[in-house]
Amino acid sequence: MFNTNALVAVSDEATANAIIAFLESVGLRPHWALDAGAAEEVLKRQAFGLFVVSDELAGGGLHLIPKFRGWGKGLAGQAQAIVVTSHDCQALESAAQSLQVCGVLRQPVQTKMLAELVQKALLAASAFAGE
Repeated sequence: MFNTNALVAVSDEATANAIIAFLESVGLRPHWALDAGAAEEVLKRQAFGLFVVSDELAGGGLHLIPKFRGWGKGLAGQAQAIVVTSHDCQALESAAQSLQVCGVLRQPVQTKMLAELVQKALLAASAFAGE
């Protein structure tokens, strides 16, 4: 069974609200972290199946992805991540690929692209869980 908890670590409130509203609409239980410190604290206490993190997160974002998987309380392979950015650069795509994330979501957030990435994450998690 896929862990329906989702952590949204995005400093921009409007972007975070758009992502959270969509995640709730598809049955996930999103939690919001405003900065890297808050995200780390939440990740240490609770397991999440999905991690949506901004590369512009206050305190840094991409370095949290390996921690998210490592602190996943045994769900490391099932846990999926999506990176949010306002940049359009190859370096971020390469970093995201090396971190094995589901994809990069460009700001402003487009619901269609978010839906595709969340679906991809859920399929990957289900395949790992053998569902």
